[in-house]
Amino acid sequence: MSGCRSMGLLSLLLGLGACAGPEYAELEPLQIEVMVVGSATVSYDSLRVAVLYQGAQGGLELGADVAVTATGTATLMTVMPPTTIERGARLEALQLPPSQQAILVARPRILAYLDLDGSESFQDGRQMTGPDQPLGADGYWQTLGRVVDPWATIASLGPDGAQAYYRLTNNRFTPFIRLGREAGGNLVADTALEPYALDATRLSITPADLACQGNLRNAESPPDEVLLWVDRSLDAEVLCGLEVPHCLPVDTSTLTPPALPQGPVPNAFVARNSQCRRRRGVEVLIVQEDRLRCSPSTCGCANEIRIEAVATATSAMKPSWWPCGESVDYCDSPLPLYQADPECYPEPEPDPEDEDQDDG
Repeated sequence: MSGCRSMGLLSLLLGLGACAGPEYAELEPLQIEVMVVGSATVSYDSLRVAVLYQGAQGGLELGADVAVTATGTATLMTVMPPTTIERGARLEALQLPPSQQAILVARPRILAYLDLDGSESFQDGRQMTGPDQPLGADGYWQTLGRVVDPWATIASLGPDGAQAYYRLTNNRFTPFIRLGREAGGNLVADTALEPYALDATRLSITPADLACQGNLRNAESPPDEVLLWVDRSLDAEVLCGLEVPHCLPVDTSTLTPPALPQGPVPNAFVARNSQCRRRRGVEVLIVQEDRLRCSPSTCGCANEIRIEAVATATSAMKPSWWPCGESVDYCDSPLPLYQADPECYPEPEPDPEDEDQDDG
């Protein structure tokens, strides 16, 4: 490094304007550890992790893109500063201790994905949408910050603020700062230095999370969607009344039965449960799916509940496929007969990755 550039770094640290200015200082990359987690990843091929810089109008630049050979173990990657993406990213304020001066940072996203086109580059490094499948990204509570213009930012802080900045970067001139959040959501420096955990079971909301640059919010949930099949041994009109609009009489012996849940669902935001009820001469099989959906256009997330239920008289002859009392347990609940009661849900199966870590 030239003497002028060395003086430029010193100028930045001390808040001085010596030599030709801070633009002579070269930005340093950052090494981080990432770990893809979630039982859904055990059989995945073409698994990779990329660092994404998002710009305006869907602009994209890759800061790193590496292959992952195993899940549940840390992979080292070197994150390079962007060369083209400078504006358009959503900015958040970070207060520098102890001076509490605020600087603005963008969030590069750390993404686990399936390289479906074999290009070894997320969406060929061109745009946010394409053939590759996003799985899980860095979370709200553990993320990476990037100062968009570190030269101007550090020069504006003064000596005390510049020293505070360098304490966060371990005395390195880099735009990257490891971040966490306080309970209220404010950004803080992350000093734990744990690997970034990328949960592949979040795959259903990750596209919206990326499109909204991590700014997802709660939205009003729609009414439950209920389909109730009523055996001819019961009066469908009396059983459903005005409460269940999609209520259909049927011969349950010829009905294609609702698909029962089979093992854990490889998605953190989808839950499928089945249970049976008996009350006042009526027996009901319930299959319920709860799914969180996030909109990439509105950035709102809402829980959707879909229920398919089959009702028959307790005294009636049951169809050959009837699972109540055998593969599906009865639930004694005051809730409506067509609605599954979470109090009767089985205990979730342990994640094999968690068991492996406990053994270690």
